[in-house]
Amino acid sequence: MNRRKFLKLSLTAASIASAPALLAGCSTKSSMAKVDASRPLIIKNALLVDVEKGAIVKNASVVVENGLIRSVWRGEGLFPSSAQTLDLGGRYLMPGLIDGHCHSTSSAGFGISTFDAWRHLMQLRRHYEACIRTGVTTIRDTGAFPGLLHGFIKEMEVGTLNGPRIVFCNSITNNDGGHPDVPASQVHRLAGPTSYVIGPMMLNYKNTDELVRALHSNCAQAHFLKLTVDDDSILCGKSKIPVYPDDDLKLMFDFAQRRNMPVACHCMTGWGFDRMMKYPINNLEHLVCDVELNDKQIQAAADKKVAVVPTFSLAQIYLLEEAYPQIPPAWRDSFVDNELILRREHLKNIPADICDPAIHADNLATLERYRAIPCKDMFAQKLFLPSTAPFFGMAKTGRKNMMRLKQAGVLMGAGMDAGVPLSYFGFLHRELEILVRAGFTNVEAIQCATINNARIVNMENRLGSIKEGKYADMVVLAGNPLENVSNIQNPLLVIKEGDIRHSSNSLTREGESIRLAS
Repeated sequence: MNRRKFLKLSLTAASIASAPALLAGCSTKSSMAKVDASRPLIIKNALLVDVEKGAIVKNASVVVENGLIRSVWRGEGLFPSSAQTLDLGGRYLMPGLIDGHCHSTSSAGFGISTFDAWRHLMQLRRHYEACIRTGVTTIRDTGAFPGLLHGFIKEMEVGTLNGPRIVFCNSITNNDGGHPDVPASQVHRLAGPTSYVIGPMMLNYKNTDELVRALHSNCAQAHFLKLTVDDDSILCGKSKIPVYPDDDLKLMFDFAQRRNMPVACHCMTGWGFDRMMKYPINNLEHLVCDVELNDKQIQAAADKKVAVVPTFSLAQIYLLEEAYPQIPPAWRDSFVDNELILRREHLKNIPADICDPAIHADNLATLERYRAIPCKDMFAQKLFLPSTAPFFGMAKTGRKNMMRLKQAGVLMGAGMDAGVPLSYFGFLHRELEILVRAGFTNVEAIQCATINNARIVNMENRLGSIKEGKYADMVVLAGNPLENVSNIQNPLLVIKEGDIRHSSNSLTREGESIRLAS
């Protein structure tokens, strides 16, 4: 059998196979009573979290039918005679969480070998399961291998994979050599052949003709367009990278506007920020970390009604102290020092159902390369690791920019860039926690992962709050998330379109009433 055929068969089989032994720790199933999806469901005796008002509605009831919220009221109401009831016993009911920036077909490993490719493919299945288990019912995938992505979407549609709704851009529409500027052929010798099966994560178009073809093949059926606009690489040992010609940018924005398609841009530099303010940009991903934005720049973003998804927890994950005998004093302050402590603790305690222990161990071993090889020499040695400066910059300068943008009224979302190395799915609560430590209120942080993200993905009429006509995506919690965002961890129940997808407690049935065990 030739290599391409073998690779295709192997990848296809691995992407659709279930592996009970490997994923035993990932299962979101528990012993529980079943809800009949063909009948209305009344969720009653709830403390409803009104994320828009930042308030709790006591003794609330929600009627769910055909996957949608039909009505919401306070106290007892007239229930449909055919309805089942789910008694929450005074627990908190909030809308399903939305991860506003992730890469679900990336395994979160620094590298992959031919011999452990199966392990990384199975890790992708963990991603989707971890979302549901932690209350994330919708994700916004900001760059994927399309073949894998749509295979997983089909599995979720038919029910062989438990995962979230996915808003996607397919591949990243980057120019050749632009961010993410790692030639696939230099990462693994089979990367080129594999792309024929699963599609490329980056288009790397070389000229305008290729761009036109790529827009129609990659982006026409996507939900949004993803660009990368910085002229500096974030990789160790590399500096300037190619940027889009003006004519190409005009072509891409014209394409998006004709389809009413939002345009999101990876942007971590002041240079990229200023350039994008000249275009009808919708969303900025990450934070400008190399310069403090001035009042005029902040106001420009507010006037254009640009939304920002900071991915601020990524700054913490990439506070790469491993690269220094002593971190430069200019990069430190009390906030950074505290985040360094939290980072160390986090990396020591990654559960096996979140990340394959072998992948996490490889990631930790890769961090040790920073101690052995100077950052400036890494790219020349084909070691493609992130530079430290952008992320220490994000934690200090980016933090200031984020808070000033928020104060100017810029819509802020929440996403953790899960799927990139060391950033694992299942930790959206860490993004909200770090936003609070940076200066957000608990209510503001919860809004970022619910109603704000619903607006960013253009689904405010369907997602982000518990209201009539929206998808019945809901999470049941033991504690009040408006008082402490950490209370979104370990939800008791996760409901997607009226279907109970995860329960950490037993559900018992008494006639037509279902109860959540104490």
